[in-house]
Amino acid sequence: MRTRSKTGNTDSDGTESPRKVTTATTRTRSTKSSKSAISGTKSADSTGISTDRKPILISASSSVLSESPILKNHNNSTGVNSPTRTNIKSKDTTTSRINKKVIETTSVKAGASPTSRKWYLRTHVIILLAIIERIIILFWGLYQDANMDLRFTDIDYFVFTDASRFISQGASPYDRATYRYTPLLAWLLLPTEWWFFSFGKVLFAAGDIVAGYLMLQIFKIRKSQVPQDKSVLYVALVWLLNPMVCTISTRGSSEGLLGAMVISFIWAVYAKQYTLGGILAGLAIHFKIYPIIYIPTVIWTLGQSTNPFNFRTFYTKERLVFGISTVLSFSILTGFFYYVYGYPFLHHSYLHHLSRIDHRHNFSPYSTLLYMSSFPGASQSTLNSIPQPEAWAFVPQLAISGILLPLAFARRDLIKTMFVQTFAFVTFNKVCTSQYFMWYMVLLPFYIPSLLKSGRYLTKITVLLLWVAAQALWIRQGYLLEFLGESTFYPGLFAATMVFFAVNAWALGLFIDDL
Repeated sequence: MRTRSKTGNTDSDGTESPRKVTTATTRTRSTKSSKSAISGTKSADSTGISTDRKPILISASSSVLSESPILKNHNNSTGVNSPTRTNIKSKDTTTSRINKKVIETTSVKAGASPTSRKWYLRTHVIILLAIIERIIILFWGLYQDANMDLRFTDIDYFVFTDASRFISQGASPYDRATYRYTPLLAWLLLPTEWWFFSFGKVLFAAGDIVAGYLMLQIFKIRKSQVPQDKSVLYVALVWLLNPMVCTISTRGSSEGLLGAMVISFIWAVYAKQYTLGGILAGLAIHFKIYPIIYIPTVIWTLGQSTNPFNFRTFYTKERLVFGISTVLSFSILTGFFYYVYGYPFLHHSYLHHLSRIDHRHNFSPYSTLLYMSSFPGASQSTLNSIPQPEAWAFVPQLAISGILLPLAFARRDLIKTMFVQTFAFVTFNKVCTSQYFMWYMVLLPFYIPSLLKSGRYLTKITVLLLWVAAQALWIRQGYLLEFLGESTFYPGLFAATMVFFAVNAWALGLFIDDL
């Protein structure tokens, strides 16, 4: 006679019930499966090779467990009611929503285009608006030149086109007085002679557009924590849709084309195309000498070693490829034009800037000294007792922008260091005009996130307002001098230049703090 034990799992003779064995085995397997799925511990497959089966997301493992047939049968057999399963599914749904939010946030940080992206912040929309804006300003300039006394076209544009006319006649571009640029610029403007006069303005405006597009590409390559909507907004406000940038290019200033050259070589470096980057860097330096301050910065970031005497570690493949490409590109262009135009090319394009005296339209604190040095009898005056500013002004400028800043900050962030370098270069330059502001404005969009993250908004807004007010103060003094003929050199114009320099120095300090 058999009797049921208290546990209900075995008979009186000690034999175990087959039905209960199956139930116990099922419970054991489901428990092991649950632990393995949740903890992600190692399990063996049919071949006996230990594999890591780690859940990618919490929601994935939870969903598998909740939908498992084993667990369903187990819950039914043990009397687990439906509200418990409902609670599990509710938790899984909440976890799934959290994970979905994390994925979307990660995609935005990586530069991906979220589904909620505003249509007016799409790249093609901003570029189309930028083109339309430049066309409108260009036609307005043509109207103003034809109907108003104050001409819209920059005086430098007439210098460029005159040099192109000399080339078209088989002469040297340097036969045009005050042409202080590479012959390449005059060559590019040859269509102004046989096509239409405003071709150069269109070319410079196109350079603006190319520069803006490449800025957006650099934002994507950097994969910074800047949503794409914001990166497009920064580029649009600072560059593509900025009326100042549009006006300078459509007036006939070549800074937009130079900006495209600088941004293109930076893009190539970020894209790890170091040969192309070196070629474009050499082109930019040939076109305008100041981009040479970027070369130490790039070299410094393309390797870990900082000891140039350690040949094994310092001279990496990336550094050598970029450096050699830059030197060859610059040397080939410079050598070719020296062969064609001789010493006048070297003097007017490069050597002239060491002794340049340009006191008109000059925001620099050196402007008053340069004006006094430009007097015919200045060499016989008391000014002869001090070193001339045109001879030594570049020393602090290059020391700060070309040496100290790259050594201190290049490894933190390449393009942000370039922005600070350029701002310092323009601030301490002995010649500073409105066109020079575009040299650092082309890099400003990449610095805006740092400015917004670091706080001190009241201080930064104050500096911005003072920067604008200082320019207005200088323009007022310059108008009295150049249009009304009043002598405002001292104290009016000199005080205005010193105020503007002080505000720029303050801003430079803030930029360095945020780097």
